[in-house]
Amino acid sequence: MRKENLIIQLNYFNMKTNICYQGDCLDILPTLPSNSVDMVLVDPPYGIDFQSARRTNKEDWKPKILNDKAPFTKWTDNAYRIMKDNTGLLCFTRWDTEQQFRDALTKSGFICKQQIIWDKVVHGMGDLKGDFASQHENIIFATKGRFIFKGKRPKSIFRYQRVNPEKLVHPNEKPTELLEDLIKSISVEDDVILDCFAGSGSLGLSCKNTNRNFILIEQDEKYCEIIKERVGCEIIKHEEVYHEDSDGSLTEEQQKEIIPGVLKVLGLKNICPECGGKIKGRYCEDCFWEKI
Repeated sequence: MRKENLIIQLNYFNMKTNICYQGDCLDILPTLPSNSVDMVLVDPPYGIDFQSARRTNKEDWKPKILNDKAPFTKWTDNAYRIMKDNTGLLCFTRWDTEQQFRDALTKSGFICKQQIIWDKVVHGMGDLKGDFASQHENIIFATKGRFIFKGKRPKSIFRYQRVNPEKLVHPNEKPTELLEDLIKSISVEDDVILDCFAGSGSLGLSCKNTNRNFILIEQDEKYCEIIKERVGCEIIKHEEVYHEDSDGSLTEEQQKEIIPGVLKVLGLKNICPECGGKIKGRYCEDCFWEKI
């Protein structure tokens, strides 16, 4: 098996939980197996080029987050594929970009059910003389199939005070108490929850506090170091995803069980699962493996 073709097979058969992948989610998500997570909770870049300036000293302002020039929606197709049937997704958003996220989720197959409100208790800044004092954020609740609450039906407004600006680790950091409540609303203990925009790892910490498993993805190396310290989980760099074996091979049993549909996710439907060669018709041109 050629190393360049191992990326999806290795994660398919050896998917780890309670870890953080360091890399671009658009590279990492295709390596995760279909129908493997019970919930997705994300806070993607809204496309507003945001920078937190709620500190007295300008030198202490948090840097702008990556990929925040336009609403970042390219992750929705893989999120849908990775989620199990009849599960739920929560996506933080903003009033002026929410429709773009709803459109992307719907196009990927999700059913956008309703808007949830996070009441932050205290208002933000903005136009002090021309805007209402903004005190909330919007959350999209979407499902893959028919989701049914396993416990008490939660209300659509969650009231938790935002993180004190002087204590922010990440410019868009959410309070763990809020995340824990959201997690418990649409998942149960031992479920696997995905956050592909992990930031400072608040979702991972919230999962640990509520006895859930998690998969985090974060592109910024600085925040991955914070996640390692704060959450206490393993960090796997993107290049390590491609090859976790010592010799670049799969076991004989794994090779026999490779699913063509999984290879198709990366456009590898004509790649031989035995040697990585090209399949022409029914046979591999290199090792003559026969496609059944």
